[in-house]
Amino acid sequence: MKKTTVFLLVLILMSGMLSGFSMASSEEAVTIMLDGKKVEFTDAQPIHTGSRVLVPVRGFFERIGVTVDWNSSDKVVIVKDDKQEIMLEAGNTAVLNNGAVHYLDCSVNIRDNRAYIPLRYVSESFGYNVQWNSKTKSVQITKKSGSQSGDDAELPTVDSLENLYQLFRYNDKLAGYVSYERLRISDMPDLTGNAVEPSVSSEASKDSAGSAPQTAQSAPGSSDYSGTNNQVEGIEEGDLIKTDGRYIYIVRDRKIFVVNTDPKELKILSEIPCDDGVSEIYIYKNKLIVINGRSRIPLKIRNKRDGSIVEMLFGQVSINSTNVRVYDITDRSKPRILSDKDYEGAYLSSRMIDDDVYIVTNARVRLYTSYLRDMAEIISTDNKKVFMDEMAKASANGQDLLAQTGFKSYDELYDALKSAVTAYVTPKYRDNRGELDYEIGLKEIHYFRDLITPNYMMTIGMDLSSGRDEVSAYLGSSGQLYASADHMYTAISRYEYIALKSKVQGYPVYEEMTSVHKFELKDGRIIYKTKGSVPGTVLNQFSMDEYKGIFRIATTTSNTGTSSNNVYALDEGMEITGRLEGIAPGEKIYSTRFAGERIYMVTFRQMDPFFVIDAADPKELNMLGYLKIPGFSSYMHILDKDHVLGLGYDTEVRNGWGIGTKGFKLSLFDVSDVTDPIEVKNEIIGEKAESSAAYNHKALMISLDKGVMGFPIAYINSDTDYFAGYFLYNITNKNFTYKGRVSHVPENAAMIEIKEEDMIYRGIYIGDNLYTFSQGKLQVHDLGTLDSKGSLSFR
Repeated sequence: MKKTTVFLLVLILMSGMLSGFSMASSEEAVTIMLDGKKVEFTDAQPIHTGSRVLVPVRGFFERIGVTVDWNSSDKVVIVKDDKQEIMLEAGNTAVLNNGAVHYLDCSVNIRDNRAYIPLRYVSESFGYNVQWNSKTKSVQITKKSGSQSGDDAELPTVDSLENLYQLFRYNDKLAGYVSYERLRISDMPDLTGNAVEPSVSSEASKDSAGSAPQTAQSAPGSSDYSGTNNQVEGIEEGDLIKTDGRYIYIVRDRKIFVVNTDPKELKILSEIPCDDGVSEIYIYKNKLIVINGRSRIPLKIRNKRDGSIVEMLFGQVSINSTNVRVYDITDRSKPRILSDKDYEGAYLSSRMIDDDVYIVTNARVRLYTSYLRDMAEIISTDNKKVFMDEMAKASANGQDLLAQTGFKSYDELYDALKSAVTAYVTPKYRDNRGELDYEIGLKEIHYFRDLITPNYMMTIGMDLSSGRDEVSAYLGSSGQLYASADHMYTAISRYEYIALKSKVQGYPVYEEMTSVHKFELKDGRIIYKTKGSVPGTVLNQFSMDEYKGIFRIATTTSNTGTSSNNVYALDEGMEITGRLEGIAPGEKIYSTRFAGERIYMVTFRQMDPFFVIDAADPKELNMLGYLKIPGFSSYMHILDKDHVLGLGYDTEVRNGWGIGTKGFKLSLFDVSDVTDPIEVKNEIIGEKAESSAAYNHKALMISLDKGVMGFPIAYINSDTDYFAGYFLYNITNKNFTYKGRVSHVPENAAMIEIKEEDMIYRGIYIGDNLYTFSQGKLQVHDLGTLDSKGSLSFR
């Protein structure tokens, strides 16, 4: 029945596409006056249709300092300057103005192979007054006083299915336009639903000593156990291992083990099944928070009629979601579930501040499948007349369709279809314990004004004390995430119009930029504040930082084919106040670390330049000094204001094969003389080595208070000299020394016999004991002697 119904609907609406706007037959000559001077049009002339004045795409708007381009394949006009961008499509009365959808009473018109666009709307958008003199049939255009506003700080809301459709339609065309013979973009939207889902010179200041870094230097608090190596002190990040000093919480495959910490009586106190896996966990007092970013839930629509129609059109649909469960672990032997909720989207990242958890997901918008595209366009553009006409033309099939669906009229059917499609595309979340389903309506969904892909960025704020959650959706997606105590920043790469290059080259030029959206974090709520934009792309979360209200960000640009690196400072309104550009041409950033008034950066191509940047004055960022050494650091850890630890790799030049990595490298930098940083010590582990600490900061266990540092490591020197396990070091702010190593690999095992489940992925200390974890077991060693004290098998 379902297939027959859908076939009839598609068959009837195949010819019901939107028709283009036709120009009125009565036209009059019109004169255009710009700042009191008549504008001469050498070829095609402006025309007055009786209600609107339309001017040729070329010939006028260049005179007011904007760039105009005509995309003949898509029949789209793009008018831009450095603050404003307007897209107008032939036959479409909707326009995209700085990312917001507006509706006109006319559209781009094509006549004699020339495109004409509305004079008043475009001129006023670029800051001009337009006055029509009906007696002289002339238009007076003058510049408005004051500056052009550009983007509003407040985000617009989607509001309607038609707006959603137009946003996707225009962004699809803009993506193709930007990429065509200029730039390549691999993850642009497809209106058929085939979207890709989001699975560093100036004079040095010798006395610039900086201030105490905000980064997390060691385990939080005074308790004698290690915590997660967080980016920012006091801002907890999720991980696969957590401890409160008395118990250890271990993610293992599709279970969470709660284990006591007594080496003599190690035992699993309880197991929590997690059938779909676990991404990260948190511990807050007697609560365990479990996040699984690879969950799936059935699409359920609260309105039963809408749900039936959606099932008729699209079948049984399941959606990617992030499951968040909270357990009461007062009794560690009997964890008790308090809440179980799914939020649409793939898990991006999260943070916990005191008793508040903040989560971000990326959800693909459920677009219309290709065989329903005609119906989608008619319904999404609210074109009931076309729908009714097509139904009337196909009388027999139309009556059969009414009979199968149970509706009494085409009017009723249309309203039902529109309601169902609207419910289908909106983001969902679910309370699994209460079996309650929720959706975020289009009037509640805000959208970013940037070039968007068909994704929702979902933000979830949870108050663990009250159990309250607050969910918001933003049309657009997010990439890297950084959080301070007060704000969250999400960064996403996009392409932005470059006014100067466009004027020189004669057509709009777009370059890769990073949009950073700023949110306030308050009492378990995530509140949108504003947006900033900087050239280039960010590497990871350590490319961003907030200090005394100033946001700093490090990027790599490669628009001209040669890369270079930059640092920008932005004020509380996310306007750029200072910049240091063109650092290390030809190289790219491998790691960045912000430490109060100093910034440390490592770039790499063949050598490892280590840069020290002065950020004391956010309006004047200055290069203080740099050092070039072999290899590179992919992670840096602040030891104190004068010492930085680098973790990365030694490198070698391979004839004909570029640069290759060798052993795992530890570097200690002395930056007490900021003009002349020194690598005072380094150690290279293995001829060929790998460590997860090089790319995942959570794999590093470090405490200056305890004087200990450890990380997983595997190396191969020869067929008989190899190791897979965990290295431990003594460490101070001025030195590190090798202490010893432990392994979960059976003694005398051949290289080929080493199993994945024997590879250590985390280590922590509690008191005087070292605990190491693999998928196969937990081992305990004396932290001083590394003598074995016990183990617990997970097999």
